[in-house]
Amino acid sequence: MGQDAEVVPDAYPDRKYRAKVVKLYPQVNHQKGTLKVEVKIESPDPQLLPDMSVRVTFLAEAAPAKVGETPRPIVLTPRTALRRGA
Repeated sequence: MGQDAEVVPDAYPDRKYRAKVVKLYPQVNHQKGTLKVEVKIESPDPQLLPDMSVRVTFLAEAAPAKVGETPRPIVLTPRTALRRGA
């Protein structure tokens, strides 16, 4: 909740909107491997309409790099998604 995101409408691929995660639905579609998430666009404009399809990129702040190091991308995974052992 509250995670930063970027929304790009399929109809307007050149437009990007800042957003925040406001709701996570507990139902998971196991066949599609999807989870429904709601985001709120911080500064919507009249071009955005209800039920438009969009691409959402979830953003996370990377740990600061040490002096002289090039920052590397990170992948965040919930502990509950990890399996240990055989």
